[in-house]
Amino acid sequence: MDTTSSHVPEAYEGYLPVARPRRRRLRVAEVLIWVVCLSLMAVVGLAIRDAQTAPEKRILPGIQALGMIFGADPFQAKSQITLLLVGTDQTNDLSDTIMLAFIDRETRRIGLLSFPRDLRVATGPDNACAKINAVIPNTIASGGDMRQGVHALSETLRRTFGVVVDGYAQIDVHAFVEVIDRIGGVEVEVPPGPRGDGLHYDDNYQNLHIHLQPGKQKLMGYDAMGFVRWRQDRGGRGDGDPGRMARQRELLQAVASEVALKLRQKDLEAASIAANLAATAHNHVTTNLDVTQIAAIASMAREVDMAGIEARQVPVAGQGSGSDGAFYFFPDPQATRSVVRAMWAELRQEKPLAAMARVEVLNGCGVTGLASKCEGLLVKEEFRVGHVGDLTDEQGEIKYGVENTYLRCAPGFEAAADEVKRSLDLAMANVIADLPPDGECDIRVVLGDDYASKF
Repeated sequence: MDTTSSHVPEAYEGYLPVARPRRRRLRVAEVLIWVVCLSLMAVVGLAIRDAQTAPEKRILPGIQALGMIFGADPFQAKSQITLLLVGTDQTNDLSDTIMLAFIDRETRRIGLLSFPRDLRVATGPDNACAKINAVIPNTIASGGDMRQGVHALSETLRRTFGVVVDGYAQIDVHAFVEVIDRIGGVEVEVPPGPRGDGLHYDDNYQNLHIHLQPGKQKLMGYDAMGFVRWRQDRGGRGDGDPGRMARQRELLQAVASEVALKLRQKDLEAASIAANLAATAHNHVTTNLDVTQIAAIASMAREVDMAGIEARQVPVAGQGSGSDGAFYFFPDPQATRSVVRAMWAELRQEKPLAAMARVEVLNGCGVTGLASKCEGLLVKEEFRVGHVGDLTDEQGEIKYGVENTYLRCAPGFEAAADEVKRSLDLAMANVIADLPPDGECDIRVVLGDDYASKF
């Protein structure tokens, strides 16, 4: 039986992990945004390459083509498709980044759901468990290849969370450096860092050396990798994951803008960039998508607002140590299904989740008519308001005395809760994502004295 901490779900006691894979020679930090960027670039590259080698397809001439292939709908008229994107380290095939891309082909919007590498999952019918990032290398160690490994991962996601993928793209993370180099670098703003002299970090074991001076500058591949990996210096000073995620978003936008700009030139440089991206994709991407599907995604990706990509992480039920001493996150399948449902709804709506989130309004301060006024404001904003009434305790007794308004929501409805805050002018209200995923409401607004003072 596993030795687990007190907050590990009881259902996971007794699960034994499979043999732990050997340690990575180069440990690549878990990143979200740049892998998406790389995936999109790789897809575009594949579309270009395959378009050039498929004369039987009717293809528009020139760079404008980029996979614009006429014919039957490659996704059989599905308006919403789900892709599995995996970034692996070619030295040991461990999955450094695992995410699902939810693509709404009608609204041209993309949502991303990332899975922590330490998430513990059942990897087969015998309920043997391992970290999710070990599914691929374990498959390969058993005699399979990369394609079989990614298929095993997609099946693991289906069994655990009920998500069925329409295709996958597996990318060697080393291609990140190559992509940046091939487009001639990208311009970013390097922050001052904890000491005011930029971002610095050295790790000889990982062969990782980050030395970036502050200010706006063009970074080539290796330095760009350092830009998105840096969290803190050797003394533990830094901006942590929030700062790193902000830099990843900045780099994503910079790469997307640079590629789009150069491909629009329609000259020899643009043709060279397209050929280079195609070569990178050919060397570093494994996918089960056919040429028409790749072309459809590549064409749509050009219309996507990169800054508007919705990115979330899978909720977890707890954490603890296994009998092997390794650290694990434990999955919460029900909450994850709620997040997926919320993300699809948000991608479909022009105003995220306004028409989908079920809102409950409770009066927590005792001011007569306050909840009804709040309901009227939300209805004007097209929210689905259900129960409106007084806040009560567990015994059903009315409970007033709330000073500061707060919101509670189900996992995955944080963005909709923020929309409610904006609609009600509640910029300072706290949002707590602790409602049950399949409860009677998705968002609960508890009004306090601070809100009553607005009227």
